[in-house]
Amino acid sequence: MIGYLLFALNILLQWSGQILLKTGVNAANGNWSKAVFNPYTIAGGALLATNLLVWLAVLRYFKLSYIYPMGALLYILTAIGGIIFLSEHLNPMQWVGIGLIVMGVAALNVPLR
Repeated sequence: MIGYLLFALNILLQWSGQILLKTGVNAANGNWSKAVFNPYTIAGGALLATNLLVWLAVLRYFKLSYIYPMGALLYILTAIGGIIFLSEHLNPMQWVGIGLIVMGVAALNVPLR
C-alpha cells in the first residue's frame, strides 16, 4: 500500500513540476536567463528534485519492469494539465494516442491466469 501511495506522490510531483517549468518558460518569452531564474521554473525544478528522492523510494517496492511503464499515466495527466492550465489543445490523433496509453497501462494490470 505504501508503495502505491509513494508512486501517486511521484506522479503528482513530476506532473506539477513539469507544469511549473512550462509556465516559467512561457513567462520568459524566449529569454533564457529569465526562464532559468523565473520563480515558476525554480519551483518546478525543486519539485522534480524532490520527485527523484520519492522515485528512489518507489523502486524499493516494485519491479522496475512493472512500475516504470505505469509512469505512462504521467503523459495523460500532463496532456490534461496542458489543456487546463496552459490553454493547450490536442488534435484527434493525440487523443487516440492517449487512449492507446490508457489501454497499455490497463494491460499491465491484467493477470494472465
